[in-house]
Amino acid sequence: MDSVQLDRINKAFEDHFGVLPRVTSFAPGRVNLIGGHTDYNDGFVLPGAIDKGVFVAFGLAQNQSVAVAIDTEHQPFTFDLAQELTSANEHWHRFVIGAVQVLRSKGHDIVPFNLVFGGNLPQGGGVSSSAALENSLVVGINALFNLGLSKKDMIFIAQQIEHDFVGVKCGIMDQYASMFGESGKVIHLDCRSLDARSISLPLKGYQLMLFNTKVKHQLSDAAYNDRRNACQTVAQMAGVKSLRDLSMSALDGMKQQIGQDKYEKAKYIVEEIQRTGEAVKAIDQGDLKTFGRLMFEAHEGLRSSYQVSCAELDFFIDLAQTDSDVIGARMMGGGFGGCTINIVKAEAVQRVAKEFSERYFQQFGIQCDIQKVILSDGAQLVKTSPE
Repeated sequence: MDSVQLDRINKAFEDHFGVLPRVTSFAPGRVNLIGGHTDYNDGFVLPGAIDKGVFVAFGLAQNQSVAVAIDTEHQPFTFDLAQELTSANEHWHRFVIGAVQVLRSKGHDIVPFNLVFGGNLPQGGGVSSSAALENSLVVGINALFNLGLSKKDMIFIAQQIEHDFVGVKCGIMDQYASMFGESGKVIHLDCRSLDARSISLPLKGYQLMLFNTKVKHQLSDAAYNDRRNACQTVAQMAGVKSLRDLSMSALDGMKQQIGQDKYEKAKYIVEEIQRTGEAVKAIDQGDLKTFGRLMFEAHEGLRSSYQVSCAELDFFIDLAQTDSDVIGARMMGGGFGGCTINIVKAEAVQRVAKEFSERYFQQFGIQCDIQKVILSDGAQLVKTSPE
C-alpha cells in the first residue's frame, strides 16, 4: 500500500472540510492472470490483488453530503441521500449514489457524510478500478456507520452498485479479488460456489508487469454486456445453467443451430474454463513456463474467438511472444484497450520496458505506461479516529 497516497487523501480531506477524516479505507485493483470472462459463466478464475488501488476518506456532515474526486478537474459533487441518477451525473457520481442507495435499500441507516477519494490505478486499464472504488466505498461506509457487514456481504453490495448504477453486469471476480487478496498469492476462485483457495505464485526470478496501451476503443460496456448475453443464450439453448456445464463435444453438436458467432464466443469460454484448471496444476507443480504458455493461449482465444482485443493489445502480446524474457502475457479486463499483464524475467525488466515502449510509440504514436505490480493484501481500513 502506498503511504504517500494515503497521506495525500487524508490531507485533501482536511484541506476541503477543515477536519481530519474519521475513517479512511483502501481497496486494491486486481490482475487476473487467467480466466478472462469466465466469472459470469460460473467458471473459474485466477486473480490477485495488487499494490495499487483506491483510497477513500470519510467524515460525518451536518446537513448535506459532498464527494470530492481529487484526481479529476471536476467540481465537488453535492448530493442528498435520496438522490436519483440523472443524465447530468458524471460517471464517478454513479458509484457514490449507488453505494448509498444500495445500502439504504437493505435497511441501513445512512446520515449525511463527506468523502474524498483518489488513487494510483490506471482508469480503463483493465485492473478493475471500478471494483476498487466500490469496495473502498462500502468498506469505509460500513466502518463509519458501524453497519456490521461481513466481507462477503460487502462484495455483493459492491457488485450490485456495478450492475444497477454503473450499468455493467459483471461477475463477482473483481470485487472478490479486491476484497480477499493476499500478499504474494493468487486466488483460485469458483465463481459459482465462491469456494476459493489462495495459492502462492512461484515468481522467483520473475516480475509481473502491466503494459498500459493508453487506449480505450468504443464504449466497451455495451460489448461486454453483449457477450454476456450471448453466453446466456447458448447456455439456455443447451439446457444448462451456464457455459461451465457445457462440454466441448456438446457445443460442437450445437454449432449449426447457434451460428458461427455465438459458437466462437461459447467455444472460448468452455476452453478458458478448462485452461484455468490446467494453469492451477502448473502453479502447484511450480511450472511457471507452462503457466505462461497458457496465458498466451488465453489471449489468442480472447483475440480470435471472443473478439474483445484490439490492435494495440495484440501488438504487445505479439512482441512478448517473440521475446524469450517474457514467458507469459495476456490482455486484462473487459477488452478493447487497457493493459496487458506480463511475466517478465526480473533481470530483463528495464530492457523489456524500454524496447516495448519505444516500439509501441513507433507503431501507434502513443506513449504507453509500464508499471511493475506486486500481489498484495485486499481491502482494509487504514485509518480510524475516535468521534
